[in-house]
Amino acid sequence: FVPIINAQKADEDNAFKSHGNVWGQVFSDFAYKAHADTILEGRSGISQYAKVPAGISMFQFRRIALGYNYDMSQKFSIEFLLAAEDDYNTPIYQSQGDLLSNDKFAPFIKLANLRWKNIFKGTDLVIGQLYTPAFHSTSEDAWAYRSIAQTLTHIYATNEYDMGLALQGHLPNNDNLGYNL
Repeated sequence: FVPIINAQKADEDNAFKSHGNVWGQVFSDFAYKAHADTILEGRSGISQYAKVPAGISMFQFRRIALGYNYDMSQKFSIEFLLAAEDDYNTPIYQSQGDLLSNDKFAPFIKLANLRWKNIFKGTDLVIGQLYTPAFHSTSEDAWAYRSIAQTLTHIYATNEYDMGLALQGHLPNNDNLGYNL
């Protein structure tokens, strides 16, 4: 019996290993309407619960998301997001969601893209269905805060995703200033 002794660990321990993760988010409401005003003819009501009668309690999903991120290599990753959102639609609040004919959520593919990391120094190329520039950095990223209600850009029906190609990056030596072309 002759023991084999290596002077260094094999590079296998430091080699990149492809990996992915499944994640999800759910935003929901529980409401009890203690008082209700009379809906006048021609008045649609601007509140989400304007047409709900008094004395009603309810539980309702607002948004549901199921995502998968997969790092194929150090240079390439994919992002996939399946979403279902309410279709609350008034002149003030306009959601991007959709409902089926039976008023149930209609899941849709919100994101499906391939990211080529560091195609140029500090710049990624993203191809597919991706976030638009207004949503590249969100309030969660900037302030570590997420309210239950959507941001103003959501409320006024700014699309947060689109099909296309983007160069996304940050300025040299400054991770706080970036660009999205």
